[in-house]
Amino acid sequence: MYLKTIKFLFATLFTILLVVPNTFAAGSGGIRVEIPDAAAFGKGSAFVGQADNPSAIYYNPAGLTQLKGKNYFSGGFAVISPSASYTDFSGNESQMVRQNFPVPHIYLVSDFGIDNWVFGLGGTSSWGTGTAWADDSFSRYVATESDIKNIDSFMTAAYKFNEEWSFALSADHTWSVANKSKKLLQTGGADGDYNLKASDSGWGYRLATHFKMNEHHKFGLMYRSPIQLKYRGKAFLHELNGTFQAIFGGTSFETKIAEEFE
Repeated sequence: MYLKTIKFLFATLFTILLVVPNTFAAGSGGIRVEIPDAAAFGKGSAFVGQADNPSAIYYNPAGLTQLKGKNYFSGGFAVISPSASYTDFSGNESQMVRQNFPVPHIYLVSDFGIDNWVFGLGGTSSWGTGTAWADDSFSRYVATESDIKNIDSFMTAAYKFNEEWSFALSADHTWSVANKSKKLLQTGGADGDYNLKASDSGWGYRLATHFKMNEHHKFGLMYRSPIQLKYRGKAFLHELNGTFQAIFGGTSFETKIAEEFE
């Protein structure tokens, strides 16, 4: 028993030291949305150690070995409806246009009759949001409509070494698309229009382990690699006049764009 505890503490310390450079970046930013499973979400997403239903594909794929011997399917979705308002110094209020963003999830788990192995396929969206303001609102020269959407998919394989230890590897794919629209301020004429559309996809991986000390105490650890995205697309300008028309040589203009993120 003491040997098992020492092994677990050593593995825990090693994993923490391995991933600490990336720890503070995980889950950062105001557009991360994690609703990959209702049961796990109801526990505050504290599910990496438990990981005993098909959403373990997302939380900790090593936990899939607890589902040995059957085929499993799980699916569902949530809806996010962000809203906001802005009141300027004069007391004028602008209300953001209400939008509904569905966040689906689906998981398939099977051992395919292979001893000690369990495999999983899954998909969800864990990153994205959007805003929409009227064309005559306070933000018209910053953004009228903007959104970023991600679709994440996972292919996992988990191996059970013994009754306590399981390990897993996951190949993760992300597809992301970004859009933005705003008005262009033009002196001596009506506003112009600016639109941006860009997308990219990338691959990453996860390493995970699950340790079952006893029926009441389970522990899980997972490392998620960065995924680099280089958005490529086009920016469009429409309804140009005056100075902009002289600069771009017409009432419309388009150009290719690229921006890299991790």
